[in-house]
Amino acid sequence: MRGKWTLLVGDWVVLTLISVLGFMFHNTLSVANLPRLLGSIVVTGLAWTLAAIPTGAVDPARGASPRAWWRWVWAGVLAVPLALALYEFPRGRVVTWAFARALGTFALSGIVLWRLVYWLVRGRRQTG
Repeated sequence: MRGKWTLLVGDWVVLTLISVLGFMFHNTLSVANLPRLLGSIVVTGLAWTLAAIPTGAVDPARGASPRAWWRWVWAGVLAVPLALALYEFPRGRVVTWAFARALGTFALSGIVLWRLVYWLVRGRRQTG
């Protein structure tokens, strides 16, 4: 169970970092936009969690190895539209294809890098 929480907390940290960087690069990172930023982080993390659990992406036995990359991608394919729907539709905004691609690309790239680091560190601990 500990490994599942480690993966999930790490995923949330990565998604938080991606959201903060996105706000920074668009010059919208400010105290005034803090509610939007927090909303983005919570919605993206929640969507990832809801997609990652049933796909096995947060199961340390099945989803931590790089051979399980397809679980990460499948969770991302499910999570991105869910996150966009949860974030944009209640605000009455239309989701743009460019934003969907950017969110999916950057979020999944961050998740993949984090998971590779986790796998390398975990593998060294188990063999060392």
